[in-house]
Amino acid sequence: TLPLLVRFCSEGRSEVGPIVGTLYGINTVGAALGCFAAGYWMLEAFGIAATNRAAAGIDLLLAVAAVTLAFKLGPAPETSEEHPRAAAAEDAEVPHPSHPRRVLPWIAFATGLAGLSCEVLWTRYLVFFNNVHYVFTTILVLFLLGLGLGSLLYRLLLAGRTDPLKLLSRMLLLLAVTVPASFALGAYLYSSGHLSLDRYCVKAAALTMAVPTVLMGAVFPVICAAYVPELRRAGRGVGTLAALNTAGAVVGALLPAFVFVPLFGVHHSILLMSGLYLAMGPVSYTHLRAHETDSYL
Repeated sequence: TLPLLVRFCSEGRSEVGPIVGTLYGINTVGAALGCFAAGYWMLEAFGIAATNRAAAGIDLLLAVAAVTLAFKLGPAPETSEEHPRAAAAEDAEVPHPSHPRRVLPWIAFATGLAGLSCEVLWTRYLVFFNNVHYVFTTILVLFLLGLGLGSLLYRLLLAGRTDPLKLLSRMLLLLAVTVPASFALGAYLYSSGHLSLDRYCVKAAALTMAVPTVLMGAVFPVICAAYVPELRRAGRGVGTLAALNTAGAVVGALLPAFVFVPLFGVHHSILLMSGLYLAMGPVSYTHLRAHETDSYL
């Protein structure tokens, strides 16, 4: 749905970054609210079957609304994505291997892997504080809320004000620092007795996850802004990045449980993810400098 919404909302706009930041942010905040409602209220009040029926009913209402809107607005105007000749001409313009766009799909995959790996590792770490079923809901709500707020903050404060590739390299380096720093700060405050634990483990989870998840949420629209400089292929470009980012998230959800934690433990696995972010920062910056040098020459 995200690539389709980006394609629909890109008419008459000049940049893809703000569009993705808005849509991705709103979508993810909505996911956090849905997780909160299901985990803290609906499952206990109505049960699993009724909660599933409610979710299916909401999806059905959205489908009816989308069909109604489609009939009301009519077909979208054609762009180069629908013109075979124009698309073939664009595909023939293959970027130089040093062009920064070449590495961005791989960064999208790697950021998805690192983000979900961190979420799984945070869960394994925080359940030691308070091993109740609400802890997982708390972690997931805060994780999604941080992603959504980060995307919206990018839209409000940074979109269109700086080069997206430079911004991406800085954000990745900040993640390399904040992921282990937030983890270490939370562990220190807990061990020293300065961090009191509530029933839902909100304080410990927020302290560990808040800053990294906001940065993670801003990274995806920044990658989209750098990868899709022109809106004529916004749907295809955002779809490619979203698919790779999600594929990386799937791998990242599996690796900690089956590889990282058994081999390295939670603490060293966190440092491993920090190292991955640290490696991605220079990679994106190196490709940026190569592109600037080629442009100057």
